[in-house]
Amino acid sequence: MAAAPAFAGTPNNTPIKVSATADTSYTAPATTVVCFTAGASGSKVEEIVIMGNGTTVLGVINVFIKRSGTFYLFDSFNIPVVTPSTTAANGRWAKTYANLVLKNGDTLEATSTVANQLASIVALGADF
Repeated sequence: MAAAPAFAGTPNNTPIKVSATADTSYTAPATTVVCFTAGASGSKVEEIVIMGNGTTVLGVINVFIKRSGTFYLFDSFNIPVVTPSTTAANGRWAKTYANLVLKNGDTLEATSTVANQLASIVALGADF
């Protein structure tokens, strides 16, 4: 048991655009984008947000934990067609996590099952 509780204290989040190349692999994706890199003492991710950057394409965005070179499918987001305009906002999809703790060296990586998905992804978390 730790002598003192550990709290995630250093914010860690960097938005990135989803790859324009489709990738349907659930075990060994080849066209991922890194949306979060755990800090030296590990990290906690509280939320993953996907934001449309124009008209989205019907498809799925998969989120993987990559540890020691191996991909593990962690979550998936169903993305509907959304056409923003002066009267309709871009699409936004978010999920929160109470227990997404990553160890040093882990990354969260994302793929789209369809080509040319106009979306960005950001994992909101902090390093220990």
